[in-house]
Amino acid sequence: MFPLFETFKIISGKINNLEYHQERIEYSIKLFYGKSNNNIVLKKLQLPLYDNSEILRCRFNYSYERYELNLSPYIKRNIDSLKIIFDDQIMYCLKYSDRNRLNELFDLRGNCDDILICKKGLITDTSIANVVLYDGVRFVTPRNPLLKGTYRKYLLDNGVIFEKEISIDELSKYEYLILINALREFDLNDKIYIKDIK
Repeated sequence: MFPLFETFKIISGKINNLEYHQERIEYSIKLFYGKSNNNIVLKKLQLPLYDNSEILRCRFNYSYERYELNLSPYIKRNIDSLKIIFDDQIMYCLKYSDRNRLNELFDLRGNCDDILICKKGLITDTSIANVVLYDGVRFVTPRNPLLKGTYRKYLLDNGVIFEKEISIDELSKYEYLILINALREFDLNDKIYIKDIK
């Protein structure tokens, strides 16, 4: 019923980075359906009333003309280790509701918390996040992730991170990485050291 979805962080009753989510929804609808629809306007959404001091996770499921909202308190998942998984065929250029392949790869993580997906020799994403790597000088993110996240774009637009093609063979040149998505902010206290990537 809803082939696409977005995930928002809601702070003080407002969608964080709303413009970036709106842009991706419009882009995704046009690419998925082959035609534009500007009737889904996030700033017009009537969000349910919650305690405004609470950070909420909102899953916004949508199709060409319909949508539904699911809100819940945001609980950050601890991720301290990653398992490198290779898949040269995986495609996830839109935020599809069908995450079967990602889930299959996630199940291969062994005793690690999540996976780091490598496609055609290049680092892409984890199962839930874009990655930012620190090389001792600056923060870089893979030029071709599986999914171009909204928060990733925000950080790129503001010159906090930079795009670079990163091969799996170069991973040891980096000190650590940080996971980012619409809910996980760029937090220097939330590092995964390269030694914890297997």
